Amino acid sequence: MATALDDVEQAMSDIKKQLAQQEKTFEQLEKQALDTTTNSNDGNHDALLRECKLCCESITQLMIKLDKVQLSRDGAADALKQGDRATATRMSVMLARRKVLTQKLAQAGKNADALLHQLEDRTAD
Repeated sequence: MATALDDVEQAMSDIKKQLAQQEKTFEQLEKQALDTTTNSNDGNHDALLRECKLCCESITQLMIKLDKVQLSRDGAADALKQGDRATATRMSVMLARRKVLTQKLAQAGKNADALLHQLEDRTAD
């Protein structure tokens, strides 16, 4: 069971690192979007739109990866019933971390989608 938990923990750690990278990318995209607003004759709008779409897709892929992480409250309860308090505690902590990571991914997705729609609206104008 410890090996499976290690795999889950590693997968969630990888997703967290990738999300941090996407958040940095998104911050740069926001700054560029602001710059293109002030310098409308800058020819970077299409490139910025493409980058924003890639960012949205990357966040979606991270959500899919997190969704595939096999971890349940039932598993923690079963471990506790078997007297393995350490495993039950570890699983409970990972469940809480997954919830926080899910919320962060959802917020990152909302922010990226909002920026994408903003950029698409500028294209329509």
